[in-house]
Amino acid sequence: MDTLQVVNTIYKHSENTRTMARAATELYEQIQYLQTSASTINAMELAKIQSECREAAKRLAVYGWASARSQDNQATEFAAKAIKVPYNVAMDYLPEEGTKRQAFSKEFSSS
Repeated sequence: MDTLQVVNTIYKHSENTRTMARAATELYEQIQYLQTSASTINAMELAKIQSECREAAKRLAVYGWASARSQDNQATEFAAKAIKVPYNVAMDYLPEEGTKRQAFSKEFSSS
């Protein structure tokens, strides 16, 4: 496995994390604005900002889950390269179990 590839992947994941952090910060600022200005905001503007917050939270959640799935897949690929799994061997991915995710199924690992 190439060290440069691993380092570049970590940088890519860091950029994804920064993107999520920026989105979370913007969402936080909107919610903070709502809390501090709720008495001076008209109902229409309040509804608009709340709708934007919901949509931003939805996009952030989807992006976060997709990024995590991509990182899981890349970790599995790195693990397969590190243990020199042949390319023609099908890899069985396990579904997530709570907060843990295994790179390979128990059947694959025991064979």
